[in-house]
Amino acid sequence: MPVLSRVGVEFSFSFFALAGEWEVLCYWGDRNRQYEAGVRLRYTPATQDVAYWDGAYHSFGTGVVLTASRLPEHTMKLVVDLLNHEYVRFMIDDLPYDLSGNYARDVGAWGASYLWPRARFARPVLHAIDVNLDNFIVTQNEP
Repeated sequence: MPVLSRVGVEFSFSFFALAGEWEVLCYWGDRNRQYEAGVRLRYTPATQDVAYWDGAYHSFGTGVVLTASRLPEHTMKLVVDLLNHEYVRFMIDDLPYDLSGNYARDVGAWGASYLWPRARFARPVLHAIDVNLDNFIVTQNEP
């Protein structure tokens, strides 16, 4: 099996009520250490920001504008360099953010190799909201 270097985690989503938090995450281990990287999009009436995670959230984008829709018409993509444990870039729809120079969180010693991409949504209110996740893909050898 070839060694994976730059891996992309991407998905499409809906945002019908325009309130909540989307996260795209990537966890991996290399038989010695384990790492985690993630980007959070907070979208509420008061806050529209994007932040990466290295043990704490660091904001790098504000004023993101999304349109409400029941269809999964928005896309988030995170690219990480697994070998160097570094963020590469993040995209929301067609808006790219360069995240190079920022490192993934080193979680500590680990005894197995793995790759675990994830996406999740949380909402600050308890009423029902239609939220859809679609087209979840993992790519390798990203530029």
